[in-house]
Amino acid sequence: MKDIPEDIQNITIDEMNLTVRSYNVLKRAGINNIRDIVGLPGELFVRLRNNSKVSQKNIVNKLIEFGVPYKSIKHLVCAIEEEESKDEIQRNDDKAEQIENLKEKLSLLQRQEKLILFTKKMDENDWPAAIEAFKEAVDLGYKGDYSMIGAMHAIGSDGIDRDLKEAIMWLKWFYADFKAGDLDNDYNVSMFHTCYTLGLCIMWDINESKYSEDTKRRKLDKALDLWRESISYIANLSNDEISRLNREYLKAIGSAFYYGKIQFEGYEDVELGIDYELAYKAYNMAAKLDDYESQIIIADMYEQGKYVKKDMAQATAMYMKSALAGDENAMKWCQEKLIDSLPWNKGNCWQDISIYEALPPKRISPEELLLSQMFGESVLDRDIDEISVDWELKDVVDSLKISTIEDFRCFNMSELSKKDVNFGISFLKVCGAVQRYVYSYLTVFGKYGE
Repeated sequence: MKDIPEDIQNITIDEMNLTVRSYNVLKRAGINNIRDIVGLPGELFVRLRNNSKVSQKNIVNKLIEFGVPYKSIKHLVCAIEEEESKDEIQRNDDKAEQIENLKEKLSLLQRQEKLILFTKKMDENDWPAAIEAFKEAVDLGYKGDYSMIGAMHAIGSDGIDRDLKEAIMWLKWFYADFKAGDLDNDYNVSMFHTCYTLGLCIMWDINESKYSEDTKRRKLDKALDLWRESISYIANLSNDEISRLNREYLKAIGSAFYYGKIQFEGYEDVELGIDYELAYKAYNMAAKLDDYESQIIIADMYEQGKYVKKDMAQATAMYMKSALAGDENAMKWCQEKLIDSLPWNKGNCWQDISIYEALPPKRISPEELLLSQMFGESVLDRDIDEISVDWELKDVVDSLKISTIEDFRCFNMSELSKKDVNFGISFLKVCGAVQRYVYSYLTVFGKYGE
């Protein structure tokens, strides 16, 4: 400020012949003369309200016109140049962002084009072309469920060559994208299938490649870890998601951990350790998909108390459900446990005992009593056959043409095949009633335990 003569410092902004915009910027900021302008810090000068680049340069040029030395306003000039540099950088960044946005839009259009082609080729059953289009869509940034690419190469069907390396590569990519949260949804069902298929591909690779025994075991452990992990993705699925699970995969995993060993080509009974918890989770999900082999395994787990609490009622219900579906092993179990195992040889008069004697009486509800009183009729006055037997169970034995205890003893469980679940539940009630009756009858007559 010492380099500026006093009379120049005192020149007011009214005398500087500024543009209207520049004048208003200074006036609004309470700046009245050259002394005030030069005394402003550079960063504050460029931040004055409405002080555009044009106004900044107009003010600086006027200062020079009125004889203010350059070194006295250098801080203002440097501030202007710094702002211009920042603006240039911002403009470049904006241009770069615009370019990236354009690239993304172009990539999106190209992805959509490839996905449309993928769908078109699938409809034409041209799977090689379809998968190739799908791969290109993924390369262009598609973040949906592309796990089928690896699965198709693993299987090698519909004109697509079986290629384990290609399968493992694509399955690992999908696995990594899922883990990193880079996909556009939670593909838990696909992740289950991916873990299973990737584990299976590793097992096939072990068999088809020349690895040392240590490497084989390490790879096998990795494959089994993937199978273990796969179970974690099926814990909280919706009914719609459950319906999309591959029950053969579930059974394979369940079998491996239920028996504690696995068999695949080139190896026999590879020991991996029993894990009933994992086996139960896999088999139980397969059972929900009406896989009756799995239902029988779950029933056996309830019967034996493996992982779950021992529960014969639950086991029996599951065996019965499988028997109703026509499963021969389940029929055999039900035949033995529900009928053949009773001590028939302790008595010889079963043909003389009506099946109705074994069935529980029908309970008379309070509603029935109230209705009967309203209509002036006592339920207790009805025919004894009408109220003595549970009608639901009576209908069951009548439909099966079981009239005596002997008929029940000779009943073949195969006759229940293709009956519905409600019928099976009622038949279990009949079985329980007959069992109680037989033991009670033999105890009363002193024949049980001879």
